[in-house]
Amino acid sequence: MKTKLALFFSLVTLAASAQTNSVHTWTLKTGAKFTGDYFTSGTEAIVIKSHGTNCLLKISDLSTNDWLYFQDCKAAQRQHQLDAEATQMRAAGQMEFTSKMLENFPEKVMNQQGWMDGTFEDFSAIGLYGDDKDFLLGFWIKDKSDDAFDDCVVFKKNPHDDQPAPELAEVMNLKQGDRVRFFGCPQEKEEGDRDLRFYISHVEMIESAADAAAIEKVKEDLQNSQ
Repeated sequence: MKTKLALFFSLVTLAASAQTNSVHTWTLKTGAKFTGDYFTSGTEAIVIKSHGTNCLLKISDLSTNDWLYFQDCKAAQRQHQLDAEATQMRAAGQMEFTSKMLENFPEKVMNQQGWMDGTFEDFSAIGLYGDDKDFLLGFWIKDKSDDAFDDCVVFKKNPHDDQPAPELAEVMNLKQGDRVRFFGCPQEKEEGDRDLRFYISHVEMIESAADAAAIEKVKEDLQNSQ
């Protein structure tokens, strides 16, 4: 609860800071204009704030330029939230992993709780044999530096009650190119083995590949129309 409250107040601080620096004029497809700074958004509408008053604008009504501006605001707010979360996790003793750390410095990261920001690439059974293949789903990812790590796994069933592991559905729903924060713990494949597997306990979407593609499509269409 404390973590969620801290993240909420971080977002409020970000929005308040943006409002003191500038005021944006939003233009709708109809030509109507509204002045106010981006505060937050849902799936269908955004909230802008001006002089302490909230105003809802439908996302589908935004002009192309302001739809792109809204995407930039949303991404900046999301990154601020991710940065705040990372700061809190570091303070709690967790580590941010990279592919090179997992491959080259297993003694530093083995059995440590932490996370890796990167992209989901594909499912794979590399390194999974026999019982491992029955209980684990393998996949590979790329970290923020575009370095690949091909030995990520998630349990197919909860080891304690033999029920489907909740993290399995999270991973199964990922698509190639999704930007994701992967939480988990690197562990040795076998006792005394320097090669590690990254056991994933939770995933948190940063930006879906579909959303990124939609933004690029709008940018291309806008450039071609000019």
